[in-house]
Amino acid sequence: MSDTAVTREDIPLKKGKINRKWYTCGDEDCISGSKYVNIAFGTLTAIITLALIIQINYGDYQVVPHGSVASDSFECSKIGTSTLIDGNAIDAAIATAFCLSVTTPHLTGLDAEGQILIYNHRKKNPPLVINFSHKLLQSKDIPTSVLGLAYVHRKFGKLPWKNLVLPAANLASVELHSLLRNFNETALTETVKVTKFKNFEIYVPQNDESVGQFLVDALNELEKMNLNDAVFADPSYAHELVDVIQYYQHENTTYNLFHEGTISDVAVMDAEDNYVSLVTGMYQFFGSGKRSPDGYLQDKKDQDTMNSRMPVLILDGWYICGRRYVFSANNLGSALQIISNLLLHKENVTDAIEAPRLYIGNWTVGFEASHRPYFPKEITEHSPWKFNIIPEPYQSINIVFKNKDELSSHSDSRGGGIASRF
Repeated sequence: MSDTAVTREDIPLKKGKINRKWYTCGDEDCISGSKYVNIAFGTLTAIITLALIIQINYGDYQVVPHGSVASDSFECSKIGTSTLIDGNAIDAAIATAFCLSVTTPHLTGLDAEGQILIYNHRKKNPPLVINFSHKLLQSKDIPTSVLGLAYVHRKFGKLPWKNLVLPAANLASVELHSLLRNFNETALTETVKVTKFKNFEIYVPQNDESVGQFLVDALNELEKMNLNDAVFADPSYAHELVDVIQYYQHENTTYNLFHEGTISDVAVMDAEDNYVSLVTGMYQFFGSGKRSPDGYLQDKKDQDTMNSRMPVLILDGWYICGRRYVFSANNLGSALQIISNLLLHKENVTDAIEAPRLYIGNWTVGFEASHRPYFPKEITEHSPWKFNIIPEPYQSINIVFKNKDELSSHSDSRGGGIASRF
């Protein structure tokens, strides 16, 4: 029997014994028949699973067709989301801003100045910031905000201009188009990226007219402090945060360079993964208090200092589908507190925005007496500073957030608005 040739379907016709080495186990081949099929399918399944994991975390992905707009007015947020149906995030931000000039004239208006941050998460190009200030845009007849937003629309808009500014259509005259042709392209400014702040990338304007660079320095200082979740249970963290903010405000004499003014911010994300943060405002409530011959409130043009408003974009530095935030802030202190709430304390967007907020001035610290939740007594009663009570109205910050394909947004109750989604 030992010299008899063995013939089987899976063994070539040859004379002699089966040479049982690495490919055999006992009386049957390890990878013969059904075992081979099982191993092949198991290996294929493992490869596909690994590929899906890599694709989800690092590759391109399918976007659920939805979008959101957060502003200080529910009516304006709804106008924004209705614009998103056929338009993009830039269109929605512009339409919302024009609506806000009607519903919140004490904060913003047709003659307000501002900045807009634009980013597309699919293309992943560096964000663009367009600054439309009174210094860059000068026209006797066309208000600053109208001229700036018209330029933004011409560069990035999708819907016809008249669809966005129908209430102010009469302002879109021949002179407006003439001014746009001569618009200074240097208004497109670069952005500065803070990499690996708790594994996130933070984008803020870098131009000389922005407080963004000082926010970068303050964030770098917080990173060195190696803070963790346990720190937030200790009231001393608030003291340390205030110390950092005051140091950078005084070290860079931001009080002499910037003023706060009013703020009206719009945050938008659309189905094409366009992220927009549009922030506008005036020198003070109701601007100069004077009306133009066309009936709109004019802002104060002869400003000695620059405004401290800035748009902010936060992206997950590790995962393409990770957490992404877009919002605006009126000053260094507010921006740093919101970022701390989101990235260090890991609060959801509602809690991060609604959390009690300190108003840090020129060696002064104020807190909101009429906004809930209140600061713990350990902070307000056992503090190295003297607290001032800040009266209403309070500055609002609106935010849109995305994690994977899950979209969330929140309008700050301080501003009385409600976010809208579709």
